[in-house]
Amino acid sequence: MAIETFDIDNIITNEYEPKRKNRWVLEIDGAEAFYVKTASRPSFTQDEHLIDYINLRRKLAGKVTWEDIEVTCYDPIAPSTAQKFMEWARLQHDHPSGRQGYKAVYTKNLVLKGLGPQGEVVEKWVLKNSWLKGVRLGDIDHATGDPIELSATVAFDYAINEF
Repeated sequence: MAIETFDIDNIITNEYEPKRKNRWVLEIDGAEAFYVKTASRPSFTQDEHLIDYINLRRKLAGKVTWEDIEVTCYDPIAPSTAQKFMEWARLQHDHPSGRQGYKAVYTKNLVLKGLGPQGEVVEKWVLKNSWLKGVRLGDIDHATGDPIELSATVAFDYAINEF
């Protein structure tokens, strides 16, 4: 039996530059990109369908469900991120009147861009028909001077990885 060996130059390369967790921008219409502190990258699950045939089962891919993303933002005095998110939420449901909005009006396309070491865009996701599933406006506390952060759960129909 022949023993296979690997050339060390093929195992360890000097050309490897990982994507970094701190190099990204999330563009949300109505909110400044630098207010976004954390965000999830898109992820999905796919249903499975079984087809029985004699003594075996074949598996087929089914429908895809894109998972909601979590976004955390700083809330400056002006322009207020909380105010921007509440304006977006009112397009979905106007609390004083109880009216629901049209999906074509309340959805936005969010753009998540991964950046390289020199600020170039190396990855781009478009989250189609995004809407606010939940907003948490953050805690307030006399014992600390930390900035207020708000968080939101954003649902979307599907994501496109442009590159």
